Amino acid sequence: MHNWIVPIQDAFLAAADPLRAVPMAAYMKGRFPFLGIQTPQRRKLQAPQFRKRRLPSEEETLVILRELWALPEREYHYCGVDLLVGVVPYLSPSVLPLLEELLTQKAWWDTVDRLATRVVGPLHGRYPKEVDPWLHAWIASDTLWLRRTALLYQLLKRGETDTEPKAPSEPAPQKRQGPLCPTLLSLQHTQKSCPAGV
Repeated sequence: MHNWIVPIQDAFLAAADPLRAVPMAAYMKGRFPFLGIQTPQRRKLQAPQFRKRRLPSEEETLVILRELWALPEREYHYCGVDLLVGVVPYLSPSVLPLLEELLTQKAWWDTVDRLATRVVGPLHGRYPKEVDPWLHAWIASDTLWLRRTALLYQLLKRGETDTEPKAPSEPAPQKRQGPLCPTLLSLQHTQKSCPAGV
């Protein structure tokens, strides 16, 4: 296991609450086991590793994310998402294959929605030419979570929403003004209805 993860795993295991883990897993319809650590406490436990001087390089981040995703408990996946959000200003398009993995493996709305809006969205803002081909492929994918990401990434860009990501060969469309399309509004409502404790 990567050295960056070890202190976090030790802290999480020490704080595990099996009684609390039961309703947390039930809320996710039993798809993932939980340690029973709610978000505010989890972020306090992982905070020492998130200080800027301890944040890993992009290459290390790819290794760490795959190791966190390989662990069964959902808190480790949440920690991985938090890590990506923390380093997103330093990420390059080379992280896109990993993002596709995270969006399709152990995927559910609780990780996908945050990856879409807080990682894919900012990455597209800096590298639109490199990210657009991925979004074009995702919107046409048979995988629900990739299609959802190709819509959700625009939630933080209310004045620039494209209802259909363009093919790489197409000219950039005129910026759209006004409200989000109905599909995005529905997805936004789903996000707002999620309890903060999970």
